[in-house]
Amino acid sequence: MHLLYALLASAFIGIVVTHPSNTASLAHRVKARAPAPWPLQSFKTAPFTPPVFNVSKSGASLAPGYLFLTPLALNGAVQSAAVIMTDGGDLIWSSAPGDYTNLVTQPLDSKPVLSYWTGDTIGNNGYGHVSILDETYTEMYRVCPQAVAVTANSSITFPCYADAHESFITNHGSVLISMINVTAVDLSVEGGPKDGYIFDSLFFDVDIKTNKTLFRWSALEAGIPFTDSKALFNGSFGVGSRTDPWDWFHINAVQSIGDGYIVNGRHLWTTFKLNSTGDIEWRITGDTGGDFALPGDGHFAWEHHARVEKATSTDLTLHYMNNFNAAPPFNGSNPSTGLSLHLDLTTNTASVLKNLIDPNENIYNDAQGTFDPQANSNTLLGYGQIPAMKEFGPLGNEDVRMTIWYGIHNNSGPGAQSYRIYRREWVGTPAYDPVVVVQGEMVYMSWNGATGITSWEVFAGDQEQDLKSVGKVPNAGFETMFQLSGSCANSKSVRVAAYRGAELLRYSNIVVVG
Repeated sequence: MHLLYALLASAFIGIVVTHPSNTASLAHRVKARAPAPWPLQSFKTAPFTPPVFNVSKSGASLAPGYLFLTPLALNGAVQSAAVIMTDGGDLIWSSAPGDYTNLVTQPLDSKPVLSYWTGDTIGNNGYGHVSILDETYTEMYRVCPQAVAVTANSSITFPCYADAHESFITNHGSVLISMINVTAVDLSVEGGPKDGYIFDSLFFDVDIKTNKTLFRWSALEAGIPFTDSKALFNGSFGVGSRTDPWDWFHINAVQSIGDGYIVNGRHLWTTFKLNSTGDIEWRITGDTGGDFALPGDGHFAWEHHARVEKATSTDLTLHYMNNFNAAPPFNGSNPSTGLSLHLDLTTNTASVLKNLIDPNENIYNDAQGTFDPQANSNTLLGYGQIPAMKEFGPLGNEDVRMTIWYGIHNNSGPGAQSYRIYRREWVGTPAYDPVVVVQGEMVYMSWNGATGITSWEVFAGDQEQDLKSVGKVPNAGFETMFQLSGSCANSKSVRVAAYRGAELLRYSNIVVVG
């Protein structure tokens, strides 16, 4: 395996685009940056503390919609939650605190729904369920594969074993869910123990309404050779023991395509196309090309968020967050890119459509990330373990239209990360009522998850049955303030009403003051 890495490193020489001012190692750059607290938002009406966005915009048109992310706290620097935010940094909706991934809107039964994974994690693996919410933020379905996984810690069990990496809703009313299972295997061919253990990567195609498994696939059972893995037996990838299994495949993306599937094995640098029975039809590999001839600027490694678009019987578009940076064999000096490939299925050749990188600010993320194409031909890149996102216009690298940081640039100090980040349009009108808090003469109001709120009306009085309108105030982000004055300054009861344009949407409960 060490010889393999020497060959891989030499194979990539000459095809990596680097910039002289950004070639210092990742470790060097981390040491050069002094950790500092990242500012957080806080509210009177809700316990949420989302990060403040540091936003830069070029002024060119951005894609419509909100930003969907799942900040995960590093060293307690932010509140771990699933959040929807504007690109100006205003909170729209926050979940309760916890571990989340894959917050996004997806179509189900021809209607947009909100979906996410939530649960517990051990190392890089998640054990939880997929929740699907309607536009009122009411949970419609909680999806859990009807299978129990073996974990590295046999003393711990979970209510559900859905992994955190994938929760893709198909057009036939199911959701594709990844799962990790500790499995005994002979690893002597890799120089490991004969009585060894791996993390086998599986995915389940689960009917959303019944939780019935429609299809199951295992990387081990598919017969993919262990020798294809780029993961060494070491502390990062596991030593092949029962308590430290070898993570040889590392499933991190699954998508339905026609009657088959696309599945990505990060530690193989390979995306597989499967037919309806799970047989491998073709593979594309980041160093050798696999079944395809790759151009010099089309190589990829340690990739995330493999997704297919515009698929026909003869060609398709395949894109990644090309992390291209984790060691081994890299030394941390390769900037990560948003890579889009055109695959010709008749000639088995690949060509580069996009290789997105900000020439003025390279970002070096070892893991996680998103390539999210927008309807207006923009592309949003989320940088995973690095708390940043960028939106590129159609012109590519010289057309960086937005950059947002939501945590410290390095993750050795206080920071944050989001497994994936999306930009989507969404209309939410919560089933629960707005919240109002009164402190002295100040009235604070919010409605977690409500979109398009334009104004609030405040009602006050000495008795609940005698409340009168005392003023209107434009909506001012997640939380809006209003000052009681004059004869209503000492009101004993207050309530508010939320408006979307001229439409009265909902009243809050009446708050008794004092």
